[in-house]
Amino acid sequence: LGGIGFTVSLFIANLSYTGVPEVGANLLNQAKLGVFAGSLVSGLCGYFLLKKVLPPANPKE
Repeated sequence: LGGIGFTVSLFIANLSYTGVPEVGANLLNQAKLGVFAGSLVSGLCGYFLLKKVLPPANPKE
């Protein structure tokens, strides 16, 4: 589910900033960096949240 939003965000940014001749490349790079950073932060937050909420796995006895 997160991969779909990630891909769509990059696709929409590409469509939005390709037609802007002067600053389009700079805005596209900033949008890509924002999408990558947001995905990284949300992935880390999800990992730590699940690690805190879920019970620890019981090793085989």
